[in-house]
Amino acid sequence: MAEEKRWQDCLSTDLIRCKQALKNDAFDVEKMESLFNEMLLRYGEAIEGFDEGMEVISTYENQAATAFALGKNIGLIVERLSIIQKEGYRPDGLTRFYLSDGVEGRRYDYSFLEVRKLILEDAAWNEYEKNELLDKIDEIETICQDLDTKKNKWNRLRPFVVWCAGKDVKAAMLLLSLIQKIN
Repeated sequence: MAEEKRWQDCLSTDLIRCKQALKNDAFDVEKMESLFNEMLLRYGEAIEGFDEGMEVISTYENQAATAFALGKNIGLIVERLSIIQKEGYRPDGLTRFYLSDGVEGRRYDYSFLEVRKLILEDAAWNEYEKNELLDKIDEIETICQDLDTKKNKWNRLRPFVVWCAGKDVKAAMLLLSLIQKIN
């Protein structure tokens, strides 16, 4: 029981630290790298899939690219620790979440408004990426609501499918689910 309490306290504290680092130290490569390495060492083995999809940090990158990659990774850590916290602090909470509510094994069926909200609340994307995604959502929604044939709408939506192929899986799955809303 005491071990379980230490795990919960540690995870909660680390979640707060990561959120604060994203807010206050996002461009301090040294601090972000130290925090990232600490989180990876602490949770990488304990939580299955914890490090999946994280950016590779290279010593040959310039400072801006390294800061961006670290920010993205810390954002993923915040997302994943939050999921584990919501799943009752279980080390298998991340796997359980992804199997029931995440990318794997479930079709997204969100409204345009819900997808916008998910994007705005997600720490994994920076402001530029969020704005780009929101702009694409606006365009897709306009096409889906136009008074046109399904065939013409599909022809106008095809470039968005190609665009989604170049994005991360979460963004692609969210936007592709919206494209399916043509009537």
